[in-house]
Amino acid sequence: MSGLQAACFDLDGTLIDTGPLHVRAERLALNSLGITELASDHPVTFGAGILPGMQMLADHYGFPSAEHVFEAYLPAWESSFEDGLEQMPGADAALERLRDLGVPLALVTSGEDEYVDKVLARFEWSSLFSHLVTLESVTNIKPHPEPYLKAATLLGLEPERCVGIEDSASGMRALAAAGCYSVLVQADPALRIVDPAPDIVIDSLTELDDELASKLFAS
Repeated sequence: MSGLQAACFDLDGTLIDTGPLHVRAERLALNSLGITELASDHPVTFGAGILPGMQMLADHYGFPSAEHVFEAYLPAWESSFEDGLEQMPGADAALERLRDLGVPLALVTSGEDEYVDKVLARFEWSSLFSHLVTLESVTNIKPHPEPYLKAATLLGLEPERCVGIEDSASGMRALAAAGCYSVLVQADPALRIVDPAPDIVIDSLTELDDELASKLFAS
């Protein structure tokens, strides 16, 4: 851990609990398109990025395009988002703790600028992040390393000086390819089995306490 100087946070599933909202919106969208029962091998789209996820559904259920599915998904998502968005446990405290330690923070997400701005405003997080890497910031999204390499460049650091905090296998692959130190935040044991393995695994951001923060960012 020696020499770590900044933290890069994923957004969906790491700082905010959008997984259940996404699943609900996806089911409503498919239902409106005539799919009343999900296939036994229904693809897991959460964490893939919105249009790649919609393309996975289009391919799996035989729709003409990702955009066709997205048109049905968007109103269901917006309704779920407005009514039910919550932080992940410990998110506020973890961000504020690192800020108080003087650790620069970057947000690294496959979400669009407008969506990210809305989330940050809702939870009053805008001032906590010195840099944002969004869908519009890069050519390639996770699991490609570009988002984390971009964040390291914006922070003025080598990637190995950055800690990436993620909840998914896609995020872990992006961090490993970029050369960043990785923290997996995942309570489900089945979803902790990722390759490459993270450097640290915690159940939730409540475990990013004073002790762990001090170990990560010891001078």
